[in-house]
Amino acid sequence: MKKIKILSILFLLFLCLGTYDILSNTFSLFGTNSLHINNIKNKIKNTVFYIPSQIKENKRLNKLNKIYRSEIENNTENIQDLYNYSKVLSSFELIKKSSKKLISENENQYEIIFYNLPLLDYNTSKGKPVGYIEQHKDKIIILSGDGQSFYFKESDIGDSIINLIKINNNLKNFNFFKTINEKGLISIRDIEIYNENLYISVVNKKENNCIQLQIYKSNLSQVNNLNFEIFYNLDECLIKDDYLEMNLGQTGGRIIFHKNNLIFSTGGFRTRIKPQDDNSLYGKILAINLDTKKSKIISKGHRNIQGLTIFKNIIISTEHGPNGGDEVNIHKDILSNQEIPNYGWPISSYGEHYKTVIKNAKNLNRYEELIKIAPLNKSHSKFGFIEPIRYFSPASVAISEIEVSNSNFNKNFINDVYFGTLRNSPDKRASIYHLKFDKEFNKIIFEDKIVLNHRVRDLKIPSENDKMYLMLETTPSLGVLKKIN
Repeated sequence: MKKIKILSILFLLFLCLGTYDILSNTFSLFGTNSLHINNIKNKIKNTVFYIPSQIKENKRLNKLNKIYRSEIENNTENIQDLYNYSKVLSSFELIKKSSKKLISENENQYEIIFYNLPLLDYNTSKGKPVGYIEQHKDKIIILSGDGQSFYFKESDIGDSIINLIKINNNLKNFNFFKTINEKGLISIRDIEIYNENLYISVVNKKENNCIQLQIYKSNLSQVNNLNFEIFYNLDECLIKDDYLEMNLGQTGGRIIFHKNNLIFSTGGFRTRIKPQDDNSLYGKILAINLDTKKSKIISKGHRNIQGLTIFKNIIISTEHGPNGGDEVNIHKDILSNQEIPNYGWPISSYGEHYKTVIKNAKNLNRYEELIKIAPLNKSHSKFGFIEPIRYFSPASVAISEIEVSNSNFNKNFINDVYFGTLRNSPDKRASIYHLKFDKEFNKIIFEDKIVLNHRVRDLKIPSENDKMYLMLETTPSLGVLKKIN
């Protein structure tokens, strides 16, 4: 009798655990990166457990609808009105919306202040980034995704009203402006300041359907008037009809500087063949000499790098995966490597192809071509590629900009970085992650997460500063984050 009870308990435990395993999208006894196991789970879920699976999915959708309703309530006609005013006014009052305390997963305490920005939110602008942020001396500079430029005095942070000053610029004189001024994915992709110059990257769509990345720069001697000129142009054209797919949001475009070089990330635009093609500059990290403007590939096998930062001679990047598989990668001695380091995309990835991608490929009778080009093997090292130091799978977090911290922002600084995320859903709320690396940047020795519930497009931790500045997209906002313990 006792044996029967024990066996019954074990059976019920196994049944409950198995049911949870099958219905879960993020947990598996057999590992979460096995495509074969996931396929079996999905078949059982859609047959034997169809009803509970649908109930769970409906609950998830209801939670998601609440989030979207909240975003819509915050993004009413007032947002459009503010945006319209920003087009014509020379200055604007940023109202301090709120402030609150945040406690991270590891119980670190932060305080954040929100200021509304007169820009369009991510959804209203149909996927265009709200904007990017930089510090120049005593000023904070903002450049919107559609090319508007502003600044305010850093000393005004904390006041109930910040005076936002419009900066005149000449971007409307360039061909790309017509497209970035419209709603849609094509936009400014980053800004960075170096040696009294402001550099910006942009996606340019030429009249012959040629898509390319460009870099412009303007001297900051007159901060009220930015006069941009072309610095670097990727002459290589991407034409949509030449590829199985093309996506104008997967552009890369991040900029940092190192040893008289502009370090530039270029996306694969979902062409999939470019990242492994040494004759192409797309899906790469480039080093562009500031004097000669000649470029060389210093890293390849990248899908869509959305964050770049540097500490001493080590570059840390963040990269979007497909359906899951977002990565944090370490690049050591990147300018002196004799052989170009390869990070594997699209041969290796811890993500999966989107269902719509597979469906489209099958409809075009090109599924075998897709899998041949992009098998997404669940290992990098087995295929001769560099493993990410951190990846997110099976669910993506939509990883964004990354910055090195300092001992003023975080008194326990060793080799610390912070990065934002863009995904804001019931299971993955938009957050800021904090990673601490060992001395050699070979492993992560500490990880923390601060849940914001606001999409983080860009962040900046100025050197020797105790504040982090955030460009937030769920409601167009400036966030000012400070650690308080």
